[in-house]
Parts: sequence; structure tokens; C-alpha cells
Amino acid sequence: MIQSKPTRRSSAPVSVAGAILAPLCVLLWSGPGIAASACLKGVALNKLCLELTSVPGTSVQPSGLADTKTYVKYDVTIRNLVSATSRNVAATLTVAPTPSSALTFTANAGLACAVSGATVSCLGDKLDGVDPLTFTVTAEAPQYPATVTEMVATGVIGWNGNTAQTSQTVAVSNTAGESFIPKDTEVTLATNDSDDVTAENPRYGRITLPPQPFDYVATIAVVADAPANSNCISGIYFSTDGGPFICRDNETPGRAIRIDVGPAEFTAANPAVYTEKWDTTIVPATQLPPNAAAPTGTPPFATFTAPLSAQGSATAAYNALWLQCSTTVPVGPPCISSVQQLANGDWQAVGLRTNDGVTLVRSPLAPLQAVLDFLISRAEAQIVPKPDIGFMQ
Repeated sequence: MIQSKPTRRSSAPVSVAGAILAPLCVLLWSGPGIAASACLKGVALNKLCLELTSVPGTSVQPSGLADTKTYVKYDVTIRNLVSATSRNVAATLTVAPTPSSALTFTANAGLACAVSGATVSCLGDKLDGVDPLTFTVTAEAPQYPATVTEMVATGVIGWNGNTAQTSQTVAVSNTAGESFIPKDTEVTLATNDSDDVTAENPRYGRITLPPQPFDYVATIAVVADAPANSNCISGIYFSTDGGPFICRDNETPGRAIRIDVGPAEFTAANPAVYTEKWDTTIVPATQLPPNAAAPTGTPPFATFTAPLSAQGSATAAYNALWLQCSTTVPVGPPCISSVQQLANGDWQAVGLRTNDGVTLVRSPLAPLQAVLDFLISRAEAQIVPKPDIGFMQ
């Protein structure tokens, strides 16, 4: 028998029409930090400058928090602001604390670079006023549990015995859920370092991103609310793809989970795997746990997805996904692989995401939002169905 959390669930009955879940929202957008710069001073020296940018720009998840490494990338640009050519311009980048694994770097054709410990040192044969010299450094984030709260990268430019320096600071946080991801690397991100949800903090999310043939930045975080769903009327979702479903009322605030996967692409053979947990206090009492006859629960479990504009606003054109992954009757990603009610009453779901069909994780032109809810059948909801034409997308 599954035990609930009586201290966290209200004893008042929960009506089907009024049961509102805090949704899971996936929003895709991120970017580098603001560039820091340093220039050599003096009448003959103020033409040489170094610019330093970190990716991600503000915070990074500690390595090992979600069982994989995480990273910060540093972009260094050396410019000559006048037309005269300068030779033997030196630049270094030092990362503190010293990463657990060796720094890696790439540099353009005008630089010769080498790595030693926590420092990458480069020397430019010549630097004119047309083409800058550039190099990038990738550093592993401090190990979880992190004993430091920040990574500091210091860039130094030197020429003719004169130097200038600048730095970038990236916070190391258990709730950052963010990382630079090198190509051909799998990374798992989580909203925090504990999946123990409570009535006060009822949401937890985790996503495993399979290797991609390019670098990108990804983030996952709990946010305060979800965009409105135009098909959600008084807590009930109607659409041509089924329903009605229980949904978050547009006038009711709800916690959400936002995930930015940049240009990452997922296929049925290489899907992103997401895990969500939510506290029993935000699950309707009408939702029954899975059993042999109903492997995702009764009523079945469902997710909603809706595209967002390039600016991050919702189109409110939601679609529903509730099919369970299966090999017997082939149902592959995108699909829901498992739903559980845990011994303490909390709920957990695992699903697979692709870039195809109605459950896009990312399109080439716009990000995409997903909302985690429960499917409520029309018969159990005891609702007279409204004309589908009024809720078509």
C-alpha cells in the first residue's frame, strides 16, 4: 500500500475541475557574459587590448552534482586598435581554482599556445589593426560538493615589458543548473543537488543531454510561473489532440522548470532524457498510482508542449503527449517511459524528447515549452465537451 504525506496534503477534497498542477515549462534561451577588457596604457601602448568573455556568463553547476562533468568556456580576443603592426604580443589566461582535469584550448593561426597547470599562455607573431588574435579555453567546473563559490579567470596581455589584466567571475552554485557543453560530450543538469521535493519547494527537474557535434550552452532552473495556455479554460484543457486535461489555470501562479538547450538536436535514436518530481501536495487526489493495467496511472499521465517565440513569449498553442514508450506496440521518442508514485506520496516521471512531431524540444527558429500535467478523461471529469472548433490550434 502506498503511503501519502498527511502533513503536506490538505484534508479537503480536491475537485477534478479545480485541481491545478504547477506545470513544467521548458524555455530555451541563454548566452555568454558581458566581455571584460584591459588595454596597455601610455602614448605608444594604448593600441593593444584584451577582451575576455565567459560562457556561461553568470553561474555554473558543479561537476559531479548530476553525475557528469560541467564546464566553463573562456573566449579571449586580442586587438590592435591602430594600424601599426605589433610583434610578439603575449597573452595568458589563468583559471582559479585549478580545475580537476587539464585545461583545453583552441587558437587561431596567428597564435602559438601551450597549457601548464591552470594557465594557457599564447604568443602572437604579429598583431595588426585588421585581424584580431583569438583563443578559447575550456575549464571543468569545481567538483561537487564545491568548497568554493566562484571560478575566477584572469586574462593578461603583455608587450614590450608592459602588462594589463582583466578577469571574469562565474558563480559555482548547486542551483545554477547551467554549463557550457563541448561537442561530443554528454552532460546532465539538475535544478538543484537534492530531489527531495516539499510543499514549499514542490518541483525538481533533471535532464540528460546526449552528445552533439557542436559546442553549446544548456540550463535548467525552477522559475516562478508558466506562460499562459489559451486552451486552458478554468483549469481544463480542450484541444483537437484529446482531453479534457487538467491544466494550470492562466490566472493561477505556478512554479515551472525552464530548460535552455540552445541549438541541440535530439532524434529517436539519440533522445534527451528528462526526469521530473513534484510534491504530493500539488497532485490532484483523483490521480491514482500506476498498476499493471494502467502503467502510467489512472487517469493516464500527460505532458503539454507549446512553441515559444524567439523572444521567449508563449504562443499558447499547446499539444498533449501521453503515449507510453513501448517496443511491443512500437511507440518511440517522444514518449513517456515511466511514471511512479513514491512511498512518501511524491510523484516522479521520466520521458524521452526529440526534435520531431508535436513535442519538439527545440526548432531551428524558436524554442519550445513543455508543461507537465495529468490527463483527466472526459468521463471522469464529468464535463460536457465544448465544440472542438473553439479550441483548435
